[in-house]
Formats: sequence, structure tokens, C-alpha cells
Amino acid sequence: MNITINKYKIMEKINTFEYDIDNKFTIDEFRNLLNAYENEGATHLQLSYQDYGNPMVDLFKEVQKQEKTIPVTYATIRRNIGWSEFAEVTGGNVYAINEGANFEDRHIFWVTSDQAEKLRL
Repeated sequence: MNITINKYKIMEKINTFEYDIDNKFTIDEFRNLLNAYENEGATHLQLSYQDYGNPMVDLFKEVQKQEKTIPVTYATIRRNIGWSEFAEVTGGNVYAINEGANFEDRHIFWVTSDQAEKLRL
């Protein structure tokens, strides 16, 4: 069975900062704070509060993770799995076949290792 590598983006947590609830920032101070986060490599942030009320800022960076993908022919899907189950596991359109999709038996779909396991491939 052939295996290829599929790249997808994930968020990796890189730092967390806690701020005193009484801190107030001017717009310029806040811009400087965001610039400092960017200088650390942050591409995203998440705001939350601890039980005792102090705001927390979690910094994340977007990274690409490689995951193995496995080819599956439509013939295998049709004979061994069924389109509905395949579509549910892979996030596809369950009604595609009923809506006129006309795949040839040799048409190849790519699934992740986790999806292949769920589909018993």
C-alpha cells in the first residue's frame, strides 16, 4: 500500500502570561505588547481567566505537521466500507452518491492513518 505525507497546520503553545486584574494598557502599550508576542513567534493568542480572576494570555504559533495518508480506491470503499460510513469518518458528503457523484472504481481517495484505522483498512 502506498503512503504519502500530507501537511496540515496545527497550533503549538509557546508561552503563557498572567496579568494583574488591575492592569490597564493604553492602545500604544497594547500594540507594543502584541508586537512583543509576535517577536516571540506567536501567530495566535487565547485569552482566559484563572479561578481567582487574573487574565491569562496563551500564545500559540501555527506549525505544519506531517501526517501519513493512505490511498483508498472507490471500489474498496464501495465493496468493503460503504460510502456513508466512509464519508462520516472522513468528513465528506454522505449524500454525494445520491446527489449524482459518479466515481469510477479506480478513483483514489486519501485518508489519514487514524481514518484508515476507523474504517478497518
